[in-house]
Amino acid sequence: MASSIPVHVVGYGRFGKEICGAVDSAEGLELASITADHARDRTFGTADDRTIQVAGRFPSSGFLWKFGEPLHVVVLALNNPIAALELVSGSASGKPSERDTRFLVCTTGFDDEQRAALAEYAQKVVVCHAPNLSPGANASILLAQVAALLVGRFGWCAHGLAIHHAQKADPVSGTLRRMKDVVGSPDCPITISGAILVGHPGRHQLFFDGEHDDIQIIHTARSLEAFTADAPWAIQWLAQQEPGELLRIEDCFFPGFLDLIANLGH
Repeated sequence: MASSIPVHVVGYGRFGKEICGAVDSAEGLELASITADHARDRTFGTADDRTIQVAGRFPSSGFLWKFGEPLHVVVLALNNPIAALELVSGSASGKPSERDTRFLVCTTGFDDEQRAALAEYAQKVVVCHAPNLSPGANASILLAQVAALLVGRFGWCAHGLAIHHAQKADPVSGTLRRMKDVVGSPDCPITISGAILVGHPGRHQLFFDGEHDDIQIIHTARSLEAFTADAPWAIQWLAQQEPGELLRIEDCFFPGFLDLIANLGH
């Protein structure tokens, strides 16, 4: 029987807890450790029978090298992009024998310079950026990209709206920012905004507005589980990848579609 893939979850807030639950119930994966990303997360781990590693601060760059497995996946569910970059950088700068970490980076809020740094680290260690782990949300991103290619030539513009629960650290959301990245162009300018609605797990709505009509693409989550239930799929896929370029979660759920869409734009 093949051994299970060790998975280390860094960040134990609401999203991190959901990730832990999905990993813990999946075949072929072992929830090897949980690291809280802030002192306030201590209470979340007290009932768990594993060792909850809590430092009250973000781990140092050498933190992940001490896990010791020949191949392991680290899920970064941190709110702080600087802390996430620090951990990826620490592994990427290690010896080749210390680079068997695969990073599933669920942190959002990276600026252009930080995204470029992630891409640079991905040349030495496997990194996949996953603002969310929902096939539905990521399908809506691809649909938005195709729609922008189709209607942009007719002078249409777009607006994206994200609605999230009150505990969401970034109301605009990484998913909506990703939509902006793939849709926005001189042919199809886009604006985005976010709102908080107590008790609402999440909704992403993209409006394409023309002179005489409009198109709407809507993704609605019925529970927070929508964003994490397919984490095991992504982790098992990531374990098979090699360093080279920054991977996107769309590559996991819909292999080949990003290349297909790129060809449509020519």
